[in-house]
Amino acid sequence: MGSDPVWSYHHFKVIAERAAKRRLFRVKNYVELPKKVKVAAFDVAIIPYEEQRARVGEVFGEFSCVENVIRIDMSISPMQICETLVHEIAHSIYWIYSVDDSDEEERIVSVMSTGWMQVYRDNPKILEFISSTIKENT
Repeated sequence: MGSDPVWSYHHFKVIAERAAKRRLFRVKNYVELPKKVKVAAFDVAIIPYEEQRARVGEVFGEFSCVENVIRIDMSISPMQICETLVHEIAHSIYWIYSVDDSDEEERIVSVMSTGWMQVYRDNPKILEFISSTIKENT
């Protein structure tokens, strides 16, 4: 992945325009993702998921704990992008805060609520993104 280009506004716009030509979504629904989210002591990058790779994996997004990256398929609707981002942040909280599948429900809920409070506190752009996406698409 070392050869991945740096994703800028221009790159996102090109992806949105290409997707619009294929009628996957309209350019007016174009959304700009925050570039990163801070989860605990980690800055997790947020980048577009290569559409072909997303289709092959039949996913809208992924969190890579190895690369510390969230990838989002930008060819889906703005509300799907927003929901996918929230979903992948939840995966990052789960991993970074060391939740284990064998943990009791109360511990999982406690860790997840603490993780979300930290994400909300330290990432006002994430809250703005979620709020504006919901307002513009409902």
